[in-house]
Amino acid sequence: MNRLLEAWETLLREATSRDFDTQQNAVFQISLVLERHSGGVPLPNELYEENLSRELLRLTLDDKRQREAVDFLAAMVRANDATAESFLYALGKAKPALAIDVLLTLCHERGAAWDDGAAYEAVSALLTFLKRGEAVVVAALRDRAPLALLAAWAERDDALLASTAKLLLDKLGALQRPPECS
Repeated sequence: MNRLLEAWETLLREATSRDFDTQQNAVFQISLVLERHSGGVPLPNELYEENLSRELLRLTLDDKRQREAVDFLAAMVRANDATAESFLYALGKAKPALAIDVLLTLCHERGAAWDDGAAYEAVSALLTFLKRGEAVVVAALRDRAPLALLAAWAERDDALLASTAKLLLDKLGALQRPPECS
């Protein structure tokens, strides 16, 4: 295995650490690596340079490795609802087409057990994926959106979660309606 992939594998192992700080730092770095490869709006280069090793900066993740990372993050979410927030944040940085089905499945399986922070990260990821407008994402949301769960989150006391869930529900409602004729 080359040094770049070794650095990636080490990072994934650190994300399973029982030491909270080590785990959270690794998850943040995973999110940065995924974000750099997702084709979305990148953050300023300084953020990547300050938080990623030279090997991780040079790493190029193909779709297969990104899918493996998505599956890893999903397994970590399933393993512990208490740490789901961080792993959902990282999952939201993956390529939408690779992560949408996994995220929707997680919402259906585990979403009712998540605290406000984890729920917010899931809603934010879904909203970000939808904004990218990829056909596979739109179709998945049209067919499998967790509408009842989103409605429940829209009623939570956390104002940010509630407003974001309402916004996503509105956007999903627009997907369900046929376009108006002019």
